[in-house]
Amino acid sequence: MTIAKRMSLWLREFGGAYCDNCLAKELKLSRSQEAGRVARALSKTANFYRERGICSLCGAEKKVTTAL
Repeated sequence: MTIAKRMSLWLREFGGAYCDNCLAKELKLSRSQEAGRVARALSKTANFYRERGICSLCGAEKKVTTAL
């Protein structure tokens, strides 16, 4: 399964908004940059949104990705 598919399923299952660091941690990715790249690609679809906000896991204000 691709990282994009894993992230898509995970975001839909858990809801909320997540930063790249937390997505990388939850999906067991080696780098947060990889999570950011995939999250940016997902946000260009109609099913995901990416903006500055509060991460549901760590509580930091950063770019977060949300499933719609």
